[in-house]
Amino acid sequence: MLIKSIAQNGAPESVTIDKSGANLASLEAINAECETSIKIGQSKYLFASDQGAMAD
Repeated sequence: MLIKSIAQNGAPESVTIDKSGANLASLEAINAECETSIKIGQSKYLFASDQGAMAD
């Protein structure tokens, strides 16, 4: 899915993902193949702010 999105829209400067090892491995493989690398940020709770709003 990410490769298809990059093909259609170009590579982003940065991506924030959860702590999934599969997501990290996928982005690192893409970075190995690309001329410019994508900055990778990881967050334990990617949608924490949305979860708080749902509790109200």
